[in-house]
Amino acid sequence: MHLHIIIGGYESLELIFEVIQWSSADEAKDLQGIDVGVYPLPKMNGWVLGKSGLKAIQNMVFGLPIVITDVGATPRIIQQHENGWLVKTEME
Repeated sequence: MHLHIIIGGYESLELIFEVIQWSSADEAKDLQGIDVGVYPLPKMNGWVLGKSGLKAIQNMVFGLPIVITDVGATPRIIQQHENGWLVKTEME
């Protein structure tokens, strides 16, 4: 997901969503065009626990801040408020 936020003034907020279909050929180019990586993972299960945190690392390679669910390998990769933000609850 790629989210552009354009603020036209204090009274208005305009949101524009652009959906980019993932492809291995375009992944590096697409990552260079974003400002923040958001990597939500669903509730804890075997699949989530098996995730390696590769998406977090890819975002970091391009110097992007990342907001990522605090599960699996992600706390070993992300140091809170230093190279990203770990979130634990849906509200966060």
